[in-house]
Amino acid sequence: MYTVFYARRVVTWTRTMRAQHRGRLPLVVLLAVCLVAATAAVSGAGTDFTGLRFNQIGHWFTSPGTDSVVHVNDTTRTVDARVRVTGLEPDSEVVEGEISGYVVGRKSVRRFDKSSLAVEQTLRPPADERPVAVEARGGPYLVYREAGAVVRLGGEPATIRAGGPLGPPAAAPDGTLWLHRTDAGLLCHLAPDADQVSCSARTPDGHAGALTVVGDTVAFLDTVADTLTPLDGSARLGRPRSVGVDLPATAQAAVSDLDGRIAVLDPGTRRLHLLDGSGLGTDRAAAAPLGVRLPAGRYAAPAAGRSSVALLEVGRGQLHTFDSAGRVQQVAPMPAGIGRPRLNRGQDGRIYVEGDLGRHVMVVDDAGRSATVTLAGAGAPGPGGSPGATGAPDAPGTPGATDPSTAPGSPDAPDTTGPTATSPTGRPPTSDPTRSSRPPSGSAPESSGPTTAPNTAPTGAPPGEGGDPGPGQDALPATRPTMPARLTATRRADTLVLTWGAAGSNGAAISAYHVAWESAGNPGGSAVQPGDARTMTLTGLTRGATYRITVSAENAVGRGVAATIDATVLPPRSITVSRGATTTHEPDCLPPGCAFILIEMRGFEPNTAYDIDPWGSRWGGTWNPGANLTTDNEGNLTVDDRFPIDTNDQEIWVVVDGMESNHYPWPSGEPS
Repeated sequence: MYTVFYARRVVTWTRTMRAQHRGRLPLVVLLAVCLVAATAAVSGAGTDFTGLRFNQIGHWFTSPGTDSVVHVNDTTRTVDARVRVTGLEPDSEVVEGEISGYVVGRKSVRRFDKSSLAVEQTLRPPADERPVAVEARGGPYLVYREAGAVVRLGGEPATIRAGGPLGPPAAAPDGTLWLHRTDAGLLCHLAPDADQVSCSARTPDGHAGALTVVGDTVAFLDTVADTLTPLDGSARLGRPRSVGVDLPATAQAAVSDLDGRIAVLDPGTRRLHLLDGSGLGTDRAAAAPLGVRLPAGRYAAPAAGRSSVALLEVGRGQLHTFDSAGRVQQVAPMPAGIGRPRLNRGQDGRIYVEGDLGRHVMVVDDAGRSATVTLAGAGAPGPGGSPGATGAPDAPGTPGATDPSTAPGSPDAPDTTGPTATSPTGRPPTSDPTRSSRPPSGSAPESSGPTTAPNTAPTGAPPGEGGDPGPGQDALPATRPTMPARLTATRRADTLVLTWGAAGSNGAAISAYHVAWESAGNPGGSAVQPGDARTMTLTGLTRGATYRITVSAENAVGRGVAATIDATVLPPRSITVSRGATTTHEPDCLPPGCAFILIEMRGFEPNTAYDIDPWGSRWGGTWNPGANLTTDNEGNLTVDDRFPIDTNDQEIWVVVDGMESNHYPWPSGEPS
């Protein structure tokens, strides 16, 4: 039995303990939750709904020097929202879930809601170590590698014990979190709805390696056997494939691929290998690996983004970016005052460089070029009317970037590391487009309420409306609104019902919401809704068509970033009947002539009950009282076990909601 205290009331519940199975590790222990009443100005974000895709734009970062958490828009390269959070720990970071952000430090994890604009929860981590943050469906997750623990932050926060120390984690596109138990050579996975870690694969004794993701496939890179092995849907090792290069045990791999290539750093030889992971699990041989000679320096593990592989040279403080063929895209110095830098791949797929001092971040664009955004002191409007921007990406020939063709010691083309590989050539683009304190097994992070409420205030709020600015901090001016929160689309026949949460006003009242929809080959449209609107119904849409829908908020400063989803309208209604499986219904319906009618309904209202009435031409109408059955979430229904019939020389059909199916000539006897 667990008890959770929610501000003056107690909620108690019991949980049914599952039987322990071989290969299954201890059950999750739920976190106690203490809600913290506070307000904060936070940008909204959307929920990932089945069949709909929410496009994340930008990322949140901490700025401990100003006790702030700020949102950087990766498109405009500006700070477009900020929340003041007192007592931020040095080297803390923000990890994002669908509707919440989490400020992660060694001593605490604070959750803020991106739609209600409030800090709501403080959790105590299971170990005093810096975790690896994983933003994935069903998460986000914090992986405490030394303590061997995973904290799932999405939904009800929970700690899940893995049973031993862990290597770097990887997340599959379906949200399954993969873990490498380095002490036992186990490859384990945690499904988004699971409360236990399951370990069903084992690496060869004495072998080392790392997990990575190639497309939709999770794989294990074995640095002893020099192979890449896919993990199939049953969480077992598949067919290994040689990577074509001798890798040391110290090799560091990116956790995701770029165009089917996996970036692996050999720190001893200062070589970046790009290994072919495409076609993994098939009979197709891997293409020859590509290799890039790196200038002298001390490099951190690589990261792969939407269009670049990024490497940090931490000695001289440089950011190196490469394309999937190994061509140098840019060598750029990191800004002074960034502190200890780290690479971060955001939910939007972009690569960011952030430091523990929280003064600047670098944003890498789709051409591998970087721009620096200033966080500390952000609040005065910058270019584009948003606070804290540096403006344009660094470019060759200007301070802040190095042309790779002239950088001392920089390669101007990749070499080959495979015995038969050919070396690709090419120049970089010249255009400007950016020991742990381990708790006892079974424990969980504790929640704690602060002794004082955080000093937070809505962005741009005047004194008296949300709190005064903190010491040494000025009130923020009004800026464009944040993204509308939790944009959803519910399908109803040929309409889509949109709902969204309020956007953050950022100091000026929301005056309107702008809604637009478009579909290739079909008419689109746009509309303006009042500032208090939270829903709109789109009508006259083409059944079966997919629409791109955007909703943006407007205030006196301008229009903010739009929330975006793709939604497919229900297909046209259809009912098809045919002969189903042979069956027996005594006394009058016997094989081989007796069979069920197979009824397939498509495009009806989701989760709706319908009367289904069977008819026969020779019997002069309905011959069965019918059935009342409910469609699924997609508006579909298949009936294959309801209506046994033995007849011939007549047509059979059904009527549903006034719609008649095809007339099916029932065959005599069992079909061949």
